[in-house]
Amino acid sequence: MLTEKSRKAKAAAAGVSTLATAPGTVSFAVVREDGTLARSSGGVTSLRFSVALYGPGQYQVSFPYNVSTKAFVATIGDAGPGYVPPGGEISVAPRTAPLTNSVFVQTRDSDGDPANRPFHLVIAN
Repeated sequence: MLTEKSRKAKAAAAGVSTLATAPGTVSFAVVREDGTLARSSGGVTSLRFSVALYGPGQYQVSFPYNVSTKAFVATIGDAGPGYVPPGGEISVAPRTAPLTNSVFVQTRDSDGDPANRPFHLVIAN
């Protein structure tokens, strides 16, 4: 188990904030169905992969630190206040090297077919 001092040294060597990776903290992203961020914790980016190349409902959310060993929680959810999100399903998976700071997200409609959906993603550190 890492001590606090060794955890900070490891984070500094990787060029990431120790605030974002401290145990018990969370990072988050609220992503619109077009792949743009509605809001997020600091340093987060998102994109929707080309529908023409890969089909609908495929996204990538990137964080300013390695998230490959963290816990991911995601749900279909609208970015606006008071809106009921569309029905659907969501799956998440860590990306592999060199994209260990990113999470792949697949959204589907209620029939299980790939579909663009807005979502909320939380990374538990």
